[in-house]
Amino acid sequence: MNEQDRNALYALVRASLFDAPFDVPVDDWHAIYDEMAEQTIVVLPTPLLSAELLGNDPVLAKEWHVKSSRHIVIGFKRMAQQNQLVQLLKEHEIPMAILKGTAASVYYPHPELRAMGDIDFMVSPEDFDRAYEVMKENGYELEYEEDFMPYHYTLKKDGVEFELHRYPPGVRSNEKGEYLKSLFYDGMKHIEQATVGDYIFPVFPKMENGLVLLLHIVKHLKHGLGLRQIIDWMMYVDRCLDDAFWEEQFRPVVETAGLSTMAKTVTKLCQRHLGLRKDGITWCADADDAVCDALLDYFMLQGNFGKKIGTEKDNGARLMTGVHNPIQFFRMLQRIGCERWEAVKRHPSLKCVAWLHQIFLYLKKIFTRKGTLKLWSKNVVDGNERGKLFEKLSVYEK
Repeated sequence: MNEQDRNALYALVRASLFDAPFDVPVDDWHAIYDEMAEQTIVVLPTPLLSAELLGNDPVLAKEWHVKSSRHIVIGFKRMAQQNQLVQLLKEHEIPMAILKGTAASVYYPHPELRAMGDIDFMVSPEDFDRAYEVMKENGYELEYEEDFMPYHYTLKKDGVEFELHRYPPGVRSNEKGEYLKSLFYDGMKHIEQATVGDYIFPVFPKMENGLVLLLHIVKHLKHGLGLRQIIDWMMYVDRCLDDAFWEEQFRPVVETAGLSTMAKTVTKLCQRHLGLRKDGITWCADADDAVCDALLDYFMLQGNFGKKIGTEKDNGARLMTGVHNPIQFFRMLQRIGCERWEAVKRHPSLKCVAWLHQIFLYLKKIFTRKGTLKLWSKNVVDGNERGKLFEKLSVYEK
């Protein structure tokens, strides 16, 4: 996508969410359509779409409307299935809070135009096992037998995945993570009710709900993130996070959690490019403009959860992100070797040479696959650049 069409895409987002005028020239509407689909925001401009808007292209207008209609139908189906789960846990007196999804859509001018995916929710630690048993007894099946993750299980029913969380994604296993967990555990005692259409569902108070959206960005930053998650945060900021709320409640929390720079950078990015107002939201003014623009470029490169690039082409860059010296490189090799070398699982004594085994595998791939050396050279450069960007965001501890 060329720069002109990228600017047109940003203008279309602004027009869709903030009633801003759409007055940017377009070179290729098909490129904008494809990009918005990759970013999972193709449904956002539905009320604006017309053949006239799209360069008098009725075929594209029809295709866009059909795809958007499918997203909307899926969204309503998800809400109905979410409602079944809400009622089930309510019957068993298990408090819950919806994470992201509809809990993010409530901040949109048209909640139904926020594309829906899996249904994520959290219960208190003491209710986690009971919630899991209740779901199993009512037709929810564990999606992956090995998926007994520290913080969530994935279950499936009627083709929809439900993620049962002990705490939100993005919370790390360190002192800052324990601080955030305590906030969310306390938030479970103050659950509020939100409404989309005919559905009422439980959500965190606005402080914790905002933290969930910010942590979701941090969680998936290294492995690829698209505009949908950024827009979720933007709409939350527009509705909730003005200067007063930032100063009185949000700032002390994100500073303690090490998320202040990230919050400011993403917010100013949205002001610079996606239409977020500046009036009443000045707390991000000191964010670095160049870092904002570099971060947006990275989001546009990746697409929703990195699907524009794909794991195979981008895996090396992801691995090399944050590797600044030989010791970190050795640790990376050792970690990957221990995770992927089956022999280590059978013979733990081999852990001491896991790094050597991993080097051998990489060398074998380089010399047996055409173009691999060139790809990995590029990955090293890209990984270093990303590492510098992430370092400026201050979200990953060395």
